[in-house]
Amino acid sequence: MVDIAALSALPTGLADPVETRAILRVNGRRFNSWKSISINRSIANISGSFSFTTSNRFAGEGEKWGIEEGDPCTVDIADERVLTGYIDDISDGYSVSSHDVTFSGRDKTGDLVDCHYNPFEEVDQAILTALNNTLTGNKGGKSEFNNQTFLQIIEKLCAPFNISVELDSALLIYPDLFQPIAKETMDLATPVYEKIAYLCQLVGVLPITTGNGNLFLTRAGVSKANDDLQVGVNIKANRVIRSVKDRYSVYYAEGQSITTAFNSNLIAEGKAEDEYMKEKRVRPYIIMLGEHATIGACQKKAAWEARIRMGASRKVETQVRKWTQTNGKIWPLNGLVQMFDSKIGVNAELLIAGLALNLDGTGGELTTMSLVHPDTFILKERVPIKKTDGLNAFNRPMGSKSPTVIKQKNNSRFHSSRSL
Repeated sequence: MVDIAALSALPTGLADPVETRAILRVNGRRFNSWKSISINRSIANISGSFSFTTSNRFAGEGEKWGIEEGDPCTVDIADERVLTGYIDDISDGYSVSSHDVTFSGRDKTGDLVDCHYNPFEEVDQAILTALNNTLTGNKGGKSEFNNQTFLQIIEKLCAPFNISVELDSALLIYPDLFQPIAKETMDLATPVYEKIAYLCQLVGVLPITTGNGNLFLTRAGVSKANDDLQVGVNIKANRVIRSVKDRYSVYYAEGQSITTAFNSNLIAEGKAEDEYMKEKRVRPYIIMLGEHATIGACQKKAAWEARIRMGASRKVETQVRKWTQTNGKIWPLNGLVQMFDSKIGVNAELLIAGLALNLDGTGGELTTMSLVHPDTFILKERVPIKKTDGLNAFNRPMGSKSPTVIKQKNNSRFHSSRSL
């Protein structure tokens, strides 16, 4: 829900390349002289992206760059690794006044977004053995994971792509995260990341990329920025954006539950309400979870969707000079930062949900941040609310185990004394 690409318009580019702290490394070669730079990272997208443009000093002899599409690469800023991935695109073109070349790419985790899971892909034999020990069936384009934790399933989904999964050590104190899931079905027509995101939402965990190209499982706001954001000190531009375009009055999640000889309930359902939107107008949103859903899974999915959409509807977009803080570190994605800005009425601790690093019109460093309420990506516990009309998204009576309704009701403008 955080559109990092829309944070700011891309710079028009400089007339001549300038030496920068952004270093692209490909095939043992190092490049840091650029006319324009775009590096984007976001909580909402596990794959960071980059685009570097410079003058094509090898016009007509592109092979001299030593860079081809698909080559592995890394991106460093101020000795900090921010991306490990691949070159996706190379654009070589000219106008009356210039001849430029652009190298663009993404994190390794971009393959999880693009690709589908093939459990029988040729991988390391140890990995393949582990897969076969817990993977059953491949009928009708589906595979099943039996009695595996969400972490074990995600590790197996990432293994064919040679992507390691790192677990935030802060999550080790939550034993409920490591309860085995009796059966989880993977539709082989579904991109891998969709299943990963689904599994993480069930337990309120964020899957984000790390600078080394691995998948990092964490929770929101586990770190804190070194610097505050202050008007007249380091804020170059600031604005609050309030929107209800992507918010709905009620969220329904529904799927087919597991049926046994002792359980004939074929439908699992969950429901969450946004009280602010309910007061405005009727806007239902329906989420289908597919087979083997549970009431708990449906409830968590509905609550998660309601929460992230509410949080993203109230955000601050901030621009600051430099890519790094006063301690020399890049502003931390998924970190908390304190803002003091009387001009837009924001005095609160916010979550850095998106980062865009660019060059400005003079070749100077510019960071644009998307900031949201700290609770946006937190899946809170269910609280008992009075029963609703008892009807699901399709106007059918809910089963005897009617799910609890989560009501999201605050419309805060980020003041720290008010909750989401």
